[in-house]
Amino acid sequence: MKKEQLRLVSIYLLWLFIVSPLTVALFSPIIKNGGINIALIGILLAPLTYLLTFYLYKFIFKSKYTLKNLFTEPQINRHYIKKGILTAIIVLIVTFGFNILYFSIFKDFINNNNRADNVNGLLSIPFSLTILTGGIIIPFIEEIVFRKGIKEVMPNSKPLTYIIISSLIFSSVHIQNVENLYNMIFYIMGAFIDGLIFAYIYEKERTIWPSYIAHALYNTIILLIQVCLVWKD
Repeated sequence: MKKEQLRLVSIYLLWLFIVSPLTVALFSPIIKNGGINIALIGILLAPLTYLLTFYLYKFIFKSKYTLKNLFTEPQINRHYIKKGILTAIIVLIVTFGFNILYFSIFKDFINNNNRADNVNGLLSIPFSLTILTGGIIIPFIEEIVFRKGIKEVMPNSKPLTYIIISSLIFSSVHIQNVENLYNMIFYIMGAFIDGLIFAYIYEKERTIWPSYIAHALYNTIILLIQVCLVWKD
């Protein structure tokens, strides 16, 4: 196995067996229990996970990239905004298409009344905090970690390799609804597909702004839909 390939496999295994289980363990009780503190704790845990990931990668792979460099981005502009909005539309279309296909194939095994654990937690807090946490803050941190951060520890990888590895790692922290295998696979696969699109946009633009805008819009729209469904019930 080539050195670069071994490096990429190590990155994924490190995340899958160390960082991801720790993240899930930290988030799960908070997400499932809900309450007003979920926003505050979530805002603290997400950067903590990012820092843990960044410094693990930095230590193991002897990266010279600093935290200050990682947050350095070009100024947001009209092009990035347009690209982000267009990407959000594409993600929504692809996601709803995947949802329809998956539910049609596994309709006898899926629990249709079982929302994603993270959505349930976010819906248990005031609406403003729901949008602030799930629609604005967490997407930004996730783009820093899973798009820009991963790229910085594998800068010489081929675009397709980076996109796939980034998406695999991104999907691994979306393990939820573990009481139903088909629901759990649904959320992991959905995150992987979304991650492919976000990573592709980052690879093409080399800045988190388009992927962040797309991610934030997508999360906000999904949360608004879920809020409307809750009010309807």
